[in-house]
Amino acid sequence: MSTPREPFPWHQVPYLHHIFEPSTTYAQGAITTDEIGLRRVVIGGKHLGFRQFQKLTGRKGILIGSSTAFSMGASSDAKSIASQLSSTTGAAWFNLAVGGYVSTQEFFLYCLLNPLDISDVVVLSGLNTLSAYVMDPAGSTDDVFPPHMYWAPGDNDGLLRSVLRRSVDGCSDGKLARYLRRMVRSRRARTLHMREICEITDLQVATSLIVTRKNLQLLGDLCRARGARLTFVAQPLLSVLPKHLTPEESEISEIQATLGAYSEFALWGLYADEIAAVYPKYCQDLGVMCEELKIEYHDLNRSPEFLDGERWLFADFAHFTDAGYGICAESIRRATLR
Repeated sequence: MSTPREPFPWHQVPYLHHIFEPSTTYAQGAITTDEIGLRRVVIGGKHLGFRQFQKLTGRKGILIGSSTAFSMGASSDAKSIASQLSSTTGAAWFNLAVGGYVSTQEFFLYCLLNPLDISDVVVLSGLNTLSAYVMDPAGSTDDVFPPHMYWAPGDNDGLLRSVLRRSVDGCSDGKLARYLRRMVRSRRARTLHMREICEITDLQVATSLIVTRKNLQLLGDLCRARGARLTFVAQPLLSVLPKHLTPEESEISEIQATLGAYSEFALWGLYADEIAAVYPKYCQDLGVMCEELKIEYHDLNRSPEFLDGERWLFADFAHFTDAGYGICAESIRRATLR
């Protein structure tokens, strides 16, 4: 079933709730999707879908996330983060990112597609999971942030086990298949709570951290079983950066502030101050969490390149121009070289 959305039609699917319409071109050719509904990556001048990427040999990387990792706002597939990484790292990268996803959907998509022979997995995320809880802690009826994808403590263990079983069924690696079967049966597939939430008393923020920790712990286990290195990258948020806005960025901010009550940006505007107030501390706690889980961590909010007041980098509060996505790609390249 297809659900019309602006500017993209979304395709509803099991487990994930939604994905982009498969084999479609958007925004006058700036964005193309493969037969699954994922954004194509440009490698060596060729547009490749996920199944073509799977057949490539050599070093490969996967980028996970939502609309920022998807590179919403980039002028073409070639300017996406994954494509720019493919041109600068000597490795082939693919973009397993879908707009509107929260942490659980990101983890589920990776499990269901089960990418092969991956050396690096980068999760560029954080903001959507936090925003979902801050905007509506009790669970929302909005189709971008469905309640069953919040994965609050104690919820949806059955859904997780079903996804993991699907991963086992689609896995040709005997060792990994045995590991996944153990994961399905073990307490790893049940609710994992943080031992300490670093002085955060707000239940909404704490819950988003618990949800993210659960998914990252399982994803980290899965990556280690496959010999892949996992890095979590906290996405930048314009409102917490001391950036002098360019005329273009100022104009976009003004336009977003005047949008109608039912627009996504208007909804964000109602909670923007609350999210910005907790986001720096939230990113710090994500770093502590990753250290505990032995996952590499990189915070793009600390990248000085994003403070350049002479360059138009932000297309809105959390998405970028081609230049901004170039900075994201270069920062991730440096992080994965360590």
